[in-house]
Amino acid sequence: MGSDTLDFFHKRLDWPSAAEINAPKGPGAKIYASLAQRKLGQPLLLQSGGGSVQVCVLTKNPQAEDSEAPVGLLCQFSRTLSPRMLHEVQRLAWNFCRTPLLVTVEKHLVRAWSCYETPNLDPTIQPSPIDEFDLRSTKDIDRLIDVLHWIEIASGQYVARHSNRFQETNRSDKTLLRNLAYIQKNLGLPLDVTHDLLARFIFIQFLCQRKDKSGKLR
Repeated sequence: MGSDTLDFFHKRLDWPSAAEINAPKGPGAKIYASLAQRKLGQPLLLQSGGGSVQVCVLTKNPQAEDSEAPVGLLCQFSRTLSPRMLHEVQRLAWNFCRTPLLVTVEKHLVRAWSCYETPNLDPTIQPSPIDEFDLRSTKDIDRLIDVLHWIEIASGQYVARHSNRFQETNRSDKTLLRNLAYIQKNLGLPLDVTHDLLARFIFIQFLCQRKDKSGKLR
């Protein structure tokens, strides 16, 4: 990820260093970082149109031995994103389902998003960020330092302050379980038959969505 931006975050917002964010040494953080790269980084790179994409996780302690869930996702792009691309970033972050906060960086623009908001079905509709900062504006930089200071993120104060945008009931895993419960209730079949049927449909969907390294469906 661009070291200039991360160095700025480290020096002015007290974030972990660029090295700790890009390559955390803690076993748990490493696993999450690898998963985020596979679930977000690779798909976004294939759709970036030649631009660079870097995806990292923000953890309270990048050196920790445990596997505590990250407090945020950080995605940095070398170009300005279209509404469709922003929709895809937010959709993938929602599907990642392991952190509440997403921070995106596009050239001079920093934005904060919720990963607990269900993506719009129309990919041309740009999702709404919680906060937006122009790094060319001194006023915005001062606001960024206050709003996304590491204490605000790591302590959960940022999420708590915008609790209306971070409703856990809208998380992707909660949504999936709710939908499965709805189907189970309305099929009117014996429980074991319903479970077997749903398992088969999920497996078929998995097979249909498999892609090769170039992003093409297999």
